Amino acid sequence: MMLRRFLPFLLLIAGALPAHAEKEWFGIYLQGKKLGYSWSDSKKDSTLGKELELRESATIIQSEMMGNTLQIDVLTQTWVSPSGIVRSDYKSNSGGRIFNSRADFQGEKITVVTTTGSSEEKKTLNIPKDVRLIDDTMAISNDDLKDTRKTVVFDPTTVSLVEIKISSEGKHKIESRGGQVEANKIVVDDPRAKMILYVNDKGEMIRAEGPLGMTIIPEPENVAKDMTTGSNNVPDLAAASSIPVDGRIEYAAAKTELEVTGVDLSKSPSGGHQKIEKSGDGWKVTITPIRKANTSTKIDVAAKQQPNWTEPDTRIPSDKGIFRLRAQQMIGSETRVIPAAQKIRKEVLQRMRVNLGIGVMRDASEIWDSSEGVCRDHAILMATLLRSVNIPTKLVTGLVYYQGSFLYHAWVEVWDGQQWVGLDSTRPDDFLTAGHLKTAEGTVGQAMVGFLLDGAKVKVISPDVPFLKAG
Repeated sequence: MMLRRFLPFLLLIAGALPAHAEKEWFGIYLQGKKLGYSWSDSKKDSTLGKELELRESATIIQSEMMGNTLQIDVLTQTWVSPSGIVRSDYKSNSGGRIFNSRADFQGEKITVVTTTGSSEEKKTLNIPKDVRLIDDTMAISNDDLKDTRKTVVFDPTTVSLVEIKISSEGKHKIESRGGQVEANKIVVDDPRAKMILYVNDKGEMIRAEGPLGMTIIPEPENVAKDMTTGSNNVPDLAAASSIPVDGRIEYAAAKTELEVTGVDLSKSPSGGHQKIEKSGDGWKVTITPIRKANTSTKIDVAAKQQPNWTEPDTRIPSDKGIFRLRAQQMIGSETRVIPAAQKIRKEVLQRMRVNLGIGVMRDASEIWDSSEGVCRDHAILMATLLRSVNIPTKLVTGLVYYQGSFLYHAWVEVWDGQQWVGLDSTRPDDFLTAGHLKTAEGTVGQAMVGFLLDGAKVKVISPDVPFLKAG
């Protein structure tokens, strides 16, 4: 089973390292184990017809995912003029799958072309007025800290603008390779992954810290590229990002009540499958799986109620005739939402093979052709097929309970005429379990830019009462 969502902070590293006149190398560690390395460089370039500053960086991640080898190679190139970003290219390769993005910045618009496999997608983003658009979250100057405007960064994987907050916490003493030094502590509050930067008075980075015990430090090239440094074994990302649960969750329970501390769940969806309430210093999460959906609502009725969730979206080319043909073949003459959605869910479950070594965001067309991937690929493919026959569908990311811990996961929700009902095509069950906890929902940009619950502590506070079927 594909029980995880690829951790977005790994992709934040690429393109986020400060550019230097000479190539600079960095070692990347996760909980003391070598995760990979990166380099960054800056030079003059006239490729686009005029001399601009070209900022380049590359990141190589070598890890595991539930015992499967995972490697991700990312190259970013950004051309910058005195007035701002001109163009940004993002190229990533993982598990033999390629994702490329080219973004042209023109006035108040960004024109983006993304390619996965043989599929190409174009999209235009509007840059909000009176915002500061930056390309480098790890090279923050004093002037940047004084700027009171909203700060946004372009995310090439979801083709969206992400708002971040940057603040200074003054001087701190930290350990470096040269001993203890005094550094300026800068906090980059990014919804995808919070980063802490330590820089000297010259603006040079001494160390960066990310979630789950990730650190990035400047190193000589030979040391940075040496994957044997740090602890002996490469880190397993599923294990590193898992959240242990104090107590036992029964998948078939009619209700599960959890106490979650150490994180802010105020932005997590509350309603339907789950209810989230502030409780003291933490949060009370009540999961009540929907196992009796409304099976009478016709697809055309549901589509009129939720028209926005039947439209194509980034990575979801539901307007392509081939997807409508495939989905129509799956549902046959069925015209009701839930029975039709269940037919599509079962077809996706049967078609898709597990490949935990793919760490790039892909288009539904490429996912269909390869017929393999992770839970995120399941969700994107399902959403495309469902929307192609006008079934209102949202993407969802969150956590799923597995062998005593929560792991990151993805699924979809469909509108049954009365409520949003979760469907998970990585599992044979018709509906979600009492171990599915939702943290984000909506479009690809809204769901896939979900936050990490770094530092969360979860305790089961209700009895494990098995769900009893009527009769």
